[in-house]
Amino acid sequence: MPCPNDALRRQQLWKGMLQKGIRSFIDERPSTFRRRARRGIPVEFRAEVWKAALKTEEHAKPGLYQELLIPQNQWTKLIEIDISRTFPDMPLFDKEQQESLLRILHAYANLNPEVGYCQGMNFVAGLLLMVSQKGDFRETPRLEKEE
Repeated sequence: MPCPNDALRRQQLWKGMLQKGIRSFIDERPSTFRRRARRGIPVEFRAEVWKAALKTEEHAKPGLYQELLIPQNQWTKLIEIDISRTFPDMPLFDKEQQESLLRILHAYANLNPEVGYCQGMNFVAGLLLMVSQKGDFRETPRLEKEE
């Protein structure tokens, strides 16, 4: 178990990186960033660090997510079935989280029809959803599709 002083030091390091600009830190000192990330990103900073690491701001296309939600696809029923199986015993993963996960997986399947939806994606996206800020999860397409 890490020493409380180590956790406090790590929190201060990450807070400093974020205040100075995490994206520029990643670009200027990638090996230091990777080393620190492997040691652990404090929970309160994870969503912001993920967004910076995935360059979501640079790749954002306004309105795309909403467009991708509209048409149903051949994976919609399978996604709906798997949603109820995703972290069923975790109180944190409530009905609201399940609905968010359904929208995210549906949008991803529409974005990448050649991949669509595969069993197991629900757990990967579900974990990312749990560490992201509410209503601030649009990273999933960036994880598998480089444009």
